[in-house]
Amino acid sequence: MKLKHDVAARILAISVTALFSVPASASLVTDNFVFTNNSSVVANGSFSYDSSKSGQLTYADLSSFKINLVTSARSYNLAFSLKNTNYNYFGYNTNLNTFVPSLVSGNQGPYAGILSAINSKLTNGFFFDPLLSQSNLGVTGSNDGVFAGYAPYSLNTATAFSVSPVPLPTAGILLGSVIGLWGAVGFRKRKSVV
Repeated sequence: MKLKHDVAARILAISVTALFSVPASASLVTDNFVFTNNSSVVANGSFSYDSSKSGQLTYADLSSFKINLVTSARSYNLAFSLKNTNYNYFGYNTNLNTFVPSLVSGNQGPYAGILSAINSKLTNGFFFDPLLSQSNLGVTGSNDGVFAGYAPYSLNTATAFSVSPVPLPTAGILLGSVIGLWGAVGFRKRKSVV
């Protein structure tokens, strides 16, 4: 009986060690986002990145990305966003938990954007201007708070924006397994004493 208890105790010790030795880069963080125009949603989506990354992210830092344009019933993924170089920008700051504006250069000159990916013919893609509360970076004639969906070109005003973080439960699953194993060991020990 003591042998079984020793084996269970060793398994528990190994599991606890594994829990605290999981490297930070082993898990992904997934964030959902929603763009709204007053009460109606104009776009929503999600993106994932390695939890070891911090500061400002770009499309190159992401492991997945998807955006659904409600107004034109189109969806775009990470592959589309990476291969399109005109007005291509993804600026999310992990410390501020918000998208941040920057200048975007395209074939019609510089614009301020917070999220964009448009093909070279300007016939497919999306562009989000900084919100009214964000800097337009000195771009004259900036359309702050404007969303443009190119499918074909349509313009919709977006005046509110929110981001909800939804981290993947990698560490939580491991912790739950350790607690379950610990409970099982305690139950067996109590049963063998009776």
